[in-house]
Amino acid sequence: LEVEKVTEVSEEDKMGPILICIDTSGSMSGTPETIAKAVTLYIASRAVKQKRNCYLINFSTSIETFEFTKKQGVKELISFLKKSFHGGTDIYPALNYAIDKMNSKQYKKADLLVISDFLMGDVGKDLENKAKEIKKNKNRFFSIAVGNYKSNTISRFFDKEWVFNPAINDISELNSMLEEMGGNE
Repeated sequence: LEVEKVTEVSEEDKMGPILICIDTSGSMSGTPETIAKAVTLYIASRAVKQKRNCYLINFSTSIETFEFTKKQGVKELISFLKKSFHGGTDIYPALNYAIDKMNSKQYKKADLLVISDFLMGDVGKDLENKAKEIKKNKNRFFSIAVGNYKSNTISRFFDKEWVFNPAINDISELNSMLEEMGGNE
């Protein structure tokens, strides 16, 4: 039995800042990583166009960050997106960093989007509790699973999840995802 929560979101809350965590581990190499980065490019470009703060976090076993603003431009964004780790997958540092960022004034009421194949372990109770606390401040957590996704324990971390399987080539969920995050015009 699948139950979907319905949450009323004001227009002001829909247009908050966006943080995007992009999995660049070895298991994402190739098509999944290309898809993740293309989606990130699109969402980050729209965020800046809509005057929304946008912060990117590449992760594998470590993280690399980039704050995307109109001043930097798309060239710097693409340069950042070209970076990859291709090692193991540890989402903990990326999520921990993102949650800490959400505690700052600039990223208050932010939407966090994680794009990954989710071939990883559990995030742990301490991070789950930290996420529950930050969600009380109207922060939301979303995910896009790229590939042949099988639900795991990290699923309970997100308010909403979407799955994109390149083998099926179905992007209909992507449009509903953008609408939910307040990015569809």
